[in-house]
Amino acid sequence: MDENLTGFNFYLKDDTGLTYVDGSNGFGKIALQNMSGVLYGIDTYYDGDDDGLKDRATNISNDNGTVWPVHFNDNDRDGKLSAGDQFMVYSSNNGANGPASDNWRLEIQFAVTGDIVGSARMTS
Repeated sequence: MDENLTGFNFYLKDDTGLTYVDGSNGFGKIALQNMSGVLYGIDTYYDGDDDGLKDRATNISNDNGTVWPVHFNDNDRDGKLSAGDQFMVYSSNNGANGPASDNWRLEIQFAVTGDIVGSARMTS
């Protein structure tokens, strides 16, 4: 799938299948975006000219899962969801402060169709 990151959402689901909503950072947009003054996204990289998005990318990069339990790295910096890209889910199991634990799941959705295009179950 050769689509821009702006077309994808993520959902962190607990072991019962419910979307993690504490702090509203367990679901949402992957790409950093400023939509009518509201900042969205979990990408740790931003090279544009929006200072708010630059700060958000820095804050996400420096976070240990306390605020953003899911981080995204566009490793090839192409602005598209690619095989070399990486999602990081934070958990106390891996020494971070994130909420995830065994049997939680990360789902990636193509927003245009609603299809889940990727999914991974967390294990220790």
